[in-house]
Amino acid sequence: MCKRHWKEIYRPKPFLQQEDLPVTIVGESIYDHIIPLSTFWKIKKDSSNDDEMPLIKHLKAGLSEKEAGWHRREERQSRGLKGITSLAAQFDTWERQLIMFEIMLLSGTGWNATQELAHAWAREKGFHVSLANQICERKGEMERKKRSDIGRVYTAEQRANFTLKLNKTRANSFKRLCLEVKSQKNAGSSVKTMQKTIAHSDE
Repeated sequence: MCKRHWKEIYRPKPFLQQEDLPVTIVGESIYDHIIPLSTFWKIKKDSSNDDEMPLIKHLKAGLSEKEAGWHRREERQSRGLKGITSLAAQFDTWERQLIMFEIMLLSGTGWNATQELAHAWAREKGFHVSLANQICERKGEMERKKRSDIGRVYTAEQRANFTLKLNKTRANSFKRLCLEVKSQKNAGSSVKTMQKTIAHSDE
């Protein structure tokens, strides 16, 4: 028997750490019932407050009864995923897809979902606009751009050169910004001078 097979048979199995333990699935996902019902929901002519899209009712109930980020937390639990340490963490790909689908459903109703949707995902008001613009600029790409330098080890000289270039770029950007502000002020003063000249000539 070789050493590898002996270890597989006789070596005691390591204890599982808390983060390695399987996560139990809790609750239902919004895809189970609410999304299908909202997809086929239609506005009636004589509609009342009781006749709202199921997604709207779901978000309204969360705003009044649950804390910020409740929707994100419940969706992760329904998939058996580990909890996140901070609600400000970047969205996963499937979370971006879900938010975009919710935005499309809510946009068709003409209902302003800014406050309820932001509370459900623990984001600032109007976050869905910037997220939609970002995804549209990437032509529908949901995944974040991956860094090309992951795992690369830099020497002390390379780190120093990078810091030098970064500081130089920031200094140039600051100078350019100052020049733009100065030129805008000069343009504003010249406009005021012209207005005064025209006013004196009219008199």
